[in-house]
Amino acid sequence: MEGTNVRPDATGEGRGPSESDVEDTCVETFKATRGMVLTMFSPQNIDRLVTMFRACRRSGRELVIDLYAASVARATGRDTIPQADWDGVRVYLPRSQRSKIIRQKAFERTNKVKEHRIYPEELTARRGEVVMLFRASMRRELDQPDLLDQARVVWSMWPGYLKNDSGKRFENWLKARGIVLVIHHSSGHAYVPDLRRLVDALAPERVVPIHSFAGDRFEEFFPRVERRADGEWWDV
Repeated sequence: MEGTNVRPDATGEGRGPSESDVEDTCVETFKATRGMVLTMFSPQNIDRLVTMFRACRRSGRELVIDLYAASVARATGRDTIPQADWDGVRVYLPRSQRSKIIRQKAFERTNKVKEHRIYPEELTARRGEVVMLFRASMRRELDQPDLLDQARVVWSMWPGYLKNDSGKRFENWLKARGIVLVIHHSSGHAYVPDLRRLVDALAPERVVPIHSFAGDRFEEFFPRVERRADGEWWDV
């Protein structure tokens, strides 16, 4: 059983922010930001894509996604997921994606969003009206004082990514430009109370901890725990 949220400091009782909490805090941040909001999350996290769109609607902003996110949304085949042709959604094509389209001659992909694209000139003119899906690789092309004036970054992923070398470089880039970073995130992993419900429902003969920073704490929360070492082969 995975135990991402079985942490060294876990109490076994609390839960983290919900997706609704993320939406509410994003609305507050979007409304309080005078410039552009750059939001960082995985487009494969469909719930988060919906959350960002809802927060944009509530705060009077447009959501700007990239071509990859638009493709992921379209691939869901669901009309409840924000699409490129929705009111309140625009598509920006980063240089890296534009170059890939040219190399692969995959122009049918850009043709599908042609009427809904947004370009740097409009982004600059309307910077206080948009929330833009942002990737660290886009820093150079967006590194313009007018565009990033009074901008704010909403980090909506695991905060641990900020502790690696690339995360530290990104934070230094933000600090050098006076851009504030805030974290609004909800873990996709179950918390201890929910894991307890799972164990109670399944009543397994043994519970083997995996994917956890505190596998030694499983016995505090679950019955019949059996520890196994990384790389160990054993019969199930």
